[in-house]
Amino acid sequence: MPNLFFQDLYFKIFQSTQVAIAVTDLEGRYILVNDAWCRYMGYTIEQSKNLHINDITAVNDRVESDTNYQKLLAGEVNLLTKRKEYLRSDGKAFWADLYATPLLGTQGEISGVLGVFIDVSNEVKVNKRNADMQEVLENLNQELTATNILYSQQQAELQKAYEYMESLARIDELTGLYNRRVLKEKLEDEFLRANRIDQSCALAIADIDNFKFVNDTYGHDCGDMVLRELSQVFSDEIRSTDVVGRWGGEEFLFILPDTGLKGAKIVLERVLNSVRELRVDYDGTEIKVTISVGVNFYQRGVSKEAVLVDADKALYYGKTNGKDQVVFSDSCAFMESTALKQ
Repeated sequence: MPNLFFQDLYFKIFQSTQVAIAVTDLEGRYILVNDAWCRYMGYTIEQSKNLHINDITAVNDRVESDTNYQKLLAGEVNLLTKRKEYLRSDGKAFWADLYATPLLGTQGEISGVLGVFIDVSNEVKVNKRNADMQEVLENLNQELTATNILYSQQQAELQKAYEYMESLARIDELTGLYNRRVLKEKLEDEFLRANRIDQSCALAIADIDNFKFVNDTYGHDCGDMVLRELSQVFSDEIRSTDVVGRWGGEEFLFILPDTGLKGAKIVLERVLNSVRELRVDYDGTEIKVTISVGVNFYQRGVSKEAVLVDADKALYYGKTNGKDQVVFSDSCAFMESTALKQ
């Protein structure tokens, strides 16, 4: 197949992706940006050609930004990842995760830098704390013969990098589970499927009991370790058809397709028991945790938002009435639901 076909295909992917991507030359000036980058930064493609990386970098970060850029050009860093503050065309600041990698020319020389920007403004409380959720990253390295930016010789690498980017955009960095965005997509798909084939679908929200105490007593590094090990337990105990992901903070969402009351009890009781048996070793201290779970089921004609609200109410009931239990929503009465406790 002609190289021109691949060049056109990859350029279309470059322009159509919802992730902001830009290429800069050896002087740090923008020579190629996609539409998503323009939406992020508030510039047109033509305006971007007059910009230097420092034009969109916060003033207090420009020295470090220049240093990091030179390391990329020198080949000292293959992939730079950094959360930093940027300036839009109207002067307003926003936070984004940057993932940058050197671009190679046809002779293997470094000819510029490719950068991927993930807007994390909603996750960052400036000067207070980092975001709970890490959005994602991409690793693109492609060629375009005509522009000397993306080269046809790297077609296989481009495809591999693009697939890698897509997978990372769906994963919560800390836990390795699906992130909230993917969970919303899966929830929509499963509810549509349940409606189409008239099948039950269980939804459960799990929350770590007394997690604030763990963070306050042992520190956030310990809290992160607990989140990671709990996530592994969840992955090990659910069925191959089930879905689990990080809903936010210390909350997790389980989606159990084709599952009625009895099946949901079996799966969630197994998860609950495995969590009770978990021991997290943090600097010689054994940490034990429990979880509370609120459960609801898809019902024809009920929105997914309403199902989530009732599951959250069941979770709240479990948290305020003993914790360490699975509680089924009152709206599950049509399934002859009862609360499952330890």
